Amino acid sequence: MTKRRVDIADGTLDRAKLILGPDTIKDTVNAALLETVRAAERRQHVDRDARRHLAATTKHLADDDVMAEAWR
Repeated sequence: MTKRRVDIADGTLDRAKLILGPDTIKDTVNAALLETVRAAERRQHVDRDARRHLAATTKHLADDDVMAEAWR
């Protein structure tokens, strides 16, 4: 682990402590970074699933037989 020196807004740190629960600044910052990474990974997963669903739906929209049946 690399030691770093950063300026952190006190109010933001206090809010993060309340939300995330750690007692120390170090643990709060690490928890916040981990939560940010996990949130980004969840968004990527949802985006990937949405693209797959859209591709499947679009394929059916391009099928004349499927569309003709849908309008009956």
